[in-house]
Amino acid sequence: FSLLVRRMASLHLGDFVTALRDGTEIERLAHAGQNVQQLTWAQTINAMVRLRRGELGQARLDLAEASIHAAEAQEQVARCAVDGLRAQLLLRRGERARAAELVGPVLLTLRRAKLAVPGILVCFRALLEVLWELQQGEEQTALARHLAADLPPLVQRLGRYARANVIARPAAARWQGLLHEQMGDETAALRC
Repeated sequence: FSLLVRRMASLHLGDFVTALRDGTEIERLAHAGQNVQQLTWAQTINAMVRLRRGELGQARLDLAEASIHAAEAQEQVARCAVDGLRAQLLLRRGERARAAELVGPVLLTLRRAKLAVPGILVCFRALLEVLWELQQGEEQTALARHLAADLPPLVQRLGRYARANVIARPAAARWQGLLHEQMGDETAALRC
């Protein structure tokens, strides 16, 4: 358990080297114990770390494995996280239309999920980053413009989650601030 806590702390503090090292160990232990749910999350978080480090090829492989295990475990929130991270990967590879196609199902799962479900912060972060990036591009598709309308309610939902989960408060403040700034309210943005 302490390995999981240290990994999540390292991840949220930006210490990706430690997070990846711990994630590799968690993955090994999950394989040994045949814990499909733990294996799914270990690979999902490893992929998130690798995306942040720019290791797109390895992130793709981690997501492919995590996707198989999420389906096996019938873990909807893990599936949400995997698909959100896959959308991020596609965006980084310049495949905006394919990324936008993944957003709808991820958004639906996130809307239906109970806010107390572990791992949901990964879904929020991945989806918000994808929606933000899709609305920033010059080549906005009709789908991307439609999906951008989902950004404010999603940030609001993240805020509700953050009220009960301290670890989510920095993400909630960041996204609320970005929305205020986008609407031209710099005073409100600075308060976040």
